[in-house]
Amino acid sequence: DSKPKLRDGDGALLPDAEVRAAVSGECFAWDGGSIYGEVNKELVVGSAKANASGFYEYAGAVQAVFVLTNGAAVQQRLSARPETAGGARDISLEEAMEVLEAMKAALEESAVAEQAGPWESDPDPARVTRTLHSAFSDDAVVPGTFTQTLRDETYSSINIMIVNFVLVGALAALFFVDCASAVRSRVLLALSGVALAVLAFLASLGLVALASIKLNIITMWVLPFLLVGIGVDDMFIITYAVERRRGASGGAAPSLVLGEVMAEVLAPVSLTSLINLIMFAVMARSDLSGVYETAYVAMVAVTMLWAAMVTALPALIAFDLHRQASRRSELCPCSAGAPADAGADLSERSASVLADKYCFRGAYLRALSKWRASQLLVGVLSAALLATCAVKVNDLPLGLELNDFARSDTWVEVYFVDRSEHFPLWPISMNFGALEYENPLSQLGMLRTWENVAALPEVSASPRSGLVWTASMAAWAHPAIGCVPPANALYTCGPEIDPDCTATFYPNVYGLKTRADGGVCADFASEPALAQWDGDLYAMFAFAHTNMSP
Repeated sequence: DSKPKLRDGDGALLPDAEVRAAVSGECFAWDGGSIYGEVNKELVVGSAKANASGFYEYAGAVQAVFVLTNGAAVQQRLSARPETAGGARDISLEEAMEVLEAMKAALEESAVAEQAGPWESDPDPARVTRTLHSAFSDDAVVPGTFTQTLRDETYSSINIMIVNFVLVGALAALFFVDCASAVRSRVLLALSGVALAVLAFLASLGLVALASIKLNIITMWVLPFLLVGIGVDDMFIITYAVERRRGASGGAAPSLVLGEVMAEVLAPVSLTSLINLIMFAVMARSDLSGVYETAYVAMVAVTMLWAAMVTALPALIAFDLHRQASRRSELCPCSAGAPADAGADLSERSASVLADKYCFRGAYLRALSKWRASQLLVGVLSAALLATCAVKVNDLPLGLELNDFARSDTWVEVYFVDRSEHFPLWPISMNFGALEYENPLSQLGMLRTWENVAALPEVSASPRSGLVWTASMAAWAHPAIGCVPPANALYTCGPEIDPDCTATFYPNVYGLKTRADGGVCADFASEPALAQWDGDLYAMFAFAHTNMSP
């Protein structure tokens, strides 16, 4: 009856004052507060405001926590399910884990069902609900909300990736088209170069998959757009150099033109790839798995792109040069040679050459080299940008919130934003590994380690030492603690189950906190039997073992 609730035994809603009083009052676990102390309400009541009496008057959010982490319990419960509920059913542990995952998804769906979306509003205030429900399941044991969100967002990059590749191909084709001559036009070469870069990147993904390197959201949302662009840049450098050299060669053989160009551009193309490789190798030194795995993928992709651009691309260029030399149309390269183009120099007709002639050399280069006003403007703007960066660099917002991984106007984003506002806490756990747990000194050492961590300023609410499992088990098994009210109100204590399951006191040799200070150690300072030792149980313990009669 003392548990916080909204309705009475007849199902009627309780008055607000009673609900606030119940929520504001003390709340304990099975031990009645003797071991664990009061339950930390910061985990379930967020942004609460209390009056002078300590009663809550307002709460920004209330969080309900459900434990869905035990697949074996699901398996056992189904095996003993009564006929009225569908009868017993035997399932494997793997199937039980699938049930847990489905339960998490169903819980989230039921929590947000029959609500207006977070992006919607109703012009009638009377129809707008005062409470908004959201849900989130963690990734303990089986995947939850965050894993599913990352999975969905990773896969969703595929559509944008395809659009990016198509757009890059269209732009490359635009710069290599020659509308006046189908012979001089090199659209197919441009599209083949882009396709080569894409295939090299996809091949690198296959190679890292063979090495069991995970493809994460960083990999799929950053590298395709960055590295394919680098590969296409190399394609532009090589093909543009071939076009310029062929226009100035005076009709030299295609093989000679290609050989001279590759001898000229191989070093700079290789050098840029090497620099990129070294940069990602440095990035791979990170301790974050998502970062260094992305760096591994990038290193493989850079190597594959370089190999494709210096081996396969020259072969494609050689085929295209022979096509042009035999006067074959790009639209139908297998047909007989077309008549020679008349008129101006054909090397001046491609979009890339025209852009170089009129945009870069005709406008940009002339403005910077000959016009004093443009030089002064560039200098002033550069100085202003540098000064702004120097002043504002310390004010740049840093950090990555969980809601940054969720799409806008979704329930996942709503939960993350609300949690950051009302429950800015992160749970911590402590694992001790293989110890001699039956040794009292090991048990006390575990408590000492726990209390040292709990005393850190980063740890909220100073968690009780009874949360250490050996301490709570010892309290449950001690006749003076676990077998007396209120600890035994809900559970049978250890000695009542089996006399061998009984704990005893041991001297506080590590100076652990007493129960009054949030610890689990008993305070014998006022114990009459220890008066001659000033309440020091350890002194009495030592005296008993050194003055014992034979």
